[in-house]
Amino acid sequence: MVQNFSMKKYYVFCAALAAQLWVAQTTVSFEAAEGFQIGTLNNQNGWEVTDDNAGNFLTNQLITTERASQGAQSFKNGYEADYDWQWFPIFGAAKSFEQPYDYKNFSISYDIFVNQKHGADFEFAAFSIEDDEYYPVAGFGLENQGYVYFIKNDDYATQYIDDAEWNLNAWNTVKLEVSEANIKYYLNDQLIYTGETFSKRPIYGINLLHNNYGGDAYYDNIRINDTTMNVSDFVKSPAVKVYPNPVVDELSIVLPSIEQLSEASLSDASGKVVAKTDAVKMDVSHLAQGVYVLKATTKSGKVHTQKIIKK
Repeated sequence: MVQNFSMKKYYVFCAALAAQLWVAQTTVSFEAAEGFQIGTLNNQNGWEVTDDNAGNFLTNQLITTERASQGAQSFKNGYEADYDWQWFPIFGAAKSFEQPYDYKNFSISYDIFVNQKHGADFEFAAFSIEDDEYYPVAGFGLENQGYVYFIKNDDYATQYIDDAEWNLNAWNTVKLEVSEANIKYYLNDQLIYTGETFSKRPIYGINLLHNNYGGDAYYDNIRINDTTMNVSDFVKSPAVKVYPNPVVDELSIVLPSIEQLSEASLSDASGKVVAKTDAVKMDVSHLAQGVYVLKATTKSGKVHTQKIIKK
């Protein structure tokens, strides 16, 4: 039977997530090495899928190998045939952070693939919690006709961005940079709009939602960077090169000429260090296939991170 949701339902859904905590990671790619298994995303690594208030969780919110921008898996924010369309995006999944991020210095990016126009709107938002109420801090949507929009106030009101469109049946990269004064919105590496920081609240988590008009979206390669929650002088720099990547046996690390390596470590999705060296070459032949995070610390104290795929 077709059922209806409501905005009230959305807030109830979010409230249920408060106890589900996410240890902050640099990258989430929904890979097996991160602990994700093919099937429903619900209760995997603390992610929660929308339910209908009767204990029935949506069934097409999946970890899948149908598409991936990196690695082999992604999250499918799929159409739900058993439910009616909604005015607002409320179908999908959400994740809460172990500790809130400071909005003054926060960025998040993700890859998204949408397979249908004139279907659903697909919305990605970072949210805050205050007095048990949920508020957006930053949000971005792929509107069903091909346009894009951003969330502009506490009431989830939205505004289109002129002269910007997303690509159908292709991977699009979105990035949001939040500071004290403004939010910058990027689409496929191009700055498309700068708006006011309307909600000066800490960021408690993210949600990935649609309004069920049709079509599916695939999310991959979610990346978060917040200097207030990481090592001093944290750097994510293209000047640091690692090769080969994907790697089979040995990984080489190349730093800028003015930097010297102090230590390099490789961590799995749980944060466990699985390899460590003070040399510029690291043996990874013993590691299982999957996605890892390399952390290279220089003698000057700077920290560089890089996503590594082990074949």
